[in-house]
Amino acid sequence: MLLLALLAPGAATAQTTPGSPAGNPSAADIATARELFKEAASLAQEGKWADALDRYQRSMALRPSPLTRYSIAVAQAHVGQLIEAGENIRIFFQEATPDLQPYVQPAEDLLRSLEPRIARLTIRIPGDPRGARVLLDGRELPAAAVGVERLVNPGQHRIEATVPGHAPFVQRVDLAEGGASTVMVTPTAATSSEQGETPGSGGASTTGKVLLGVGASAFVVGGVLGVAGWRKAKDSPTRDGADADKARTLALVGDIAMGAGLVAAGVGTYLVVRRPSDKPVSVAIAPWTAPDVAGVGVHGSFW
Repeated sequence: MLLLALLAPGAATAQTTPGSPAGNPSAADIATARELFKEAASLAQEGKWADALDRYQRSMALRPSPLTRYSIAVAQAHVGQLIEAGENIRIFFQEATPDLQPYVQPAEDLLRSLEPRIARLTIRIPGDPRGARVLLDGRELPAAAVGVERLVNPGQHRIEATVPGHAPFVQRVDLAEGGASTVMVTPTAATSSEQGETPGSGGASTTGKVLLGVGASAFVVGGVLGVAGWRKAKDSPTRDGADADKARTLALVGDIAMGAGLVAAGVGTYLVVRRPSDKPVSVAIAPWTAPDVAGVGVHGSFW
């Protein structure tokens, strides 16, 4: 590692890679990259590989070089990023200049040691349904990667899958080094709450239940008021006067409430038992009165 620090990153002054600052780093960038590389080498000697990886990657961002890439691969191998380490080694083989040949053999040895440690995961969805989406550790898998063996780093992974018309599927799998596993996505039918109520189906049922309850309550209240009005009229000494007027008012209000309750309960019952559709439900019930007559108006679209 000390030798690496002495060579980094100025040893490969002609090497640049996409992502370098304008493809031509400044002297300050090169100096900073060198100091970061030395710090990373010291951290690696102490076994602080996660911190070393961070410094190597910062150095690479400021001043890309094949030697820094090789060092990143070494650190990644120590922190469990085996696939990333292998890919960096393969790129190192392509970028290595003649002066870096002494590192080619160690890089080959490292790559060979990584391959048996990499785990394998296969995610299958029976029937290959249309519109299915699979996420592995929060990243969506291409459709071509579903149903085939995929290289993954050892450790715990989270599989999420969504299939139209089904409840979300979530499963965790813990893979040891060199291990392999197959996860079979088995989604279950979604409930109405998971699918979301659509106008005219779940929404209509809910509206119907509300109308049924309100209608029953209004009918009972109307009956109570009607009986009260009838008793008051019976006890009134004459058909005219304040007591008779109050009795008639109570009876009228009771009749209106009972009528509105019957209509609301009828509409509610229909909405509860009817077949679902995709049409919106809109119902308005309002009592009306005129001299010596009263009624209930029902307006809306509910079939």
